[in-house]
Amino acid sequence: MFISRLFTVVLVLASATFARADLQVFPTRVLLTESEKSGQIALRHKGDKAMRYRIDAVYYKMNKDGSMEKLADPAKGERTAIDYFRFSPRQVTLEPEIEQVVRILVRFPPELSEGEYYAHLYFEGIDEGDEKQVPVKSKTGAQMMLKARMAVAVPIIVRKGKPELKVALDGLKTVKSPDGHLSYTVEVNKTGAANLYGDFVVLHTPEGSDKSNVVGQANGVSSYIEKRVVTYPLSVSTLDKGKLTVEVREPVASGGKVLATATTDIK
Repeated sequence: MFISRLFTVVLVLASATFARADLQVFPTRVLLTESEKSGQIALRHKGDKAMRYRIDAVYYKMNKDGSMEKLADPAKGERTAIDYFRFSPRQVTLEPEIEQVVRILVRFPPELSEGEYYAHLYFEGIDEGDEKQVPVKSKTGAQMMLKARMAVAVPIIVRKGKPELKVALDGLKTVKSPDGHLSYTVEVNKTGAANLYGDFVVLHTPEGSDKSNVVGQANGVSSYIEKRVVTYPLSVSTLDKGKLTVEVREPVASGGKVLATATTDIK
């Protein structure tokens, strides 16, 4: 069954690299500070014909499970950066394989408190033909094909001063899905006015051994809230008896310091 209703699928970027089928963006995260007040995002269109993209500043609130919810009117107390940066252009027409740069400039009001604020630059194709067929299950379980327009949202981080960040991990456990895939889940607790941006590395130490093996890694993970639960797959389908340790580290480019760890026994 095919329904021609059009909706938008948004990819809110939280990792270090990304390329959708027709649009490449780099970098996928922009940090603006008092010493680095400008930045840019390079766009490259990979389709076979020219395409127009509209660019907007939007705010997504993070939920505890890491999902992002777009807020048209952020409530007072949300740490939105929308009012603190400008960007240009606001619409581009991209020829195939031609790069276009979007420039971003931050402004720090004197009354702005120390800390990190964030928003997203939202890139959406607006020409006819920039739609994909996406399979969706209805509430009754019936399979449908809907037409979806893809959009990409790139986080823009505005940092004033040198805000503190403390991270703790809690409740580490493994989860096995019905199809046999093994994952881990852990609660991330953040305090301080800075946001978490780091790499999650999972180590397995077999019983009776002092050697650990990397069995999972997720790079460029963000958390904008005090408590977030992260769940990522492991690279193995089984684990021998021993210990499983999760480390959250600064990105290698920032030094790779271990910010927090959690360990659980594998029996």
